[in-house]
Amino acid sequence: MANIIELTIFFSLFWTSFCILGLSLFRMKVLSFVTQIALSLVPLVYISTLLQLYKVTYLSALIQPIAASICLYLIFRFRLLHAILIVVFVYCIQVFFEFFTTFAFKFFSMQSTLEYLQSEEFRLAYAIVVLNIILSYILQKYRFGFSFVNTRSKEPIAAVKLNQRMIFWVITSFVMLAVANLTVFFFSHYVILADTIIALLWLALFRLSYRREMEY
Repeated sequence: MANIIELTIFFSLFWTSFCILGLSLFRMKVLSFVTQIALSLVPLVYISTLLQLYKVTYLSALIQPIAASICLYLIFRFRLLHAILIVVFVYCIQVFFEFFTTFAFKFFSMQSTLEYLQSEEFRLAYAIVVLNIILSYILQKYRFGFSFVNTRSKEPIAAVKLNQRMIFWVITSFVMLAVANLTVFFFSHYVILADTIIALLWLALFRLSYRREMEY
């Protein structure tokens, strides 16, 4: 019971900071989405806790992004492509926060880092929550980020055309997140390669999003 409570508390904080970072990255007022964030916590925390309890965390980078995308689509009312784009952007950031934070706390030992990531331990991940909040504060304060994502039901035709060009990169990044997580558990010698590919895909999406922002 204590473990369930601890997991619930952690994932509530994590997903709250995740949503805040996503909204901040796309220049939205977080206070306008308090209800949506609260409603999204119910399925997201429940799913994340089950993955941890049943020791199938190797599936987390597949199931969690799908669940988050559905929440952004159904509860936040973003367009589906935009919902997936937000999740991919933020989840990639989480991957690097987790890896480099663990790498630093394990005194830059790759073997110790991989052993920790493969374990069921999650307390070190509280650092990710803090980093999410700090990054969100910086984005909000200095107005960094993109503004082409919104919850309107219609969009200019020119914008739809560009979004279609982004679909390949968004879906590829989405799939690669799951693949990268599997490498940690089953193909650890490919972790650096997988993370490098994620970084390149993230940069490609960033470039496309920047171009989209210039045309918005």
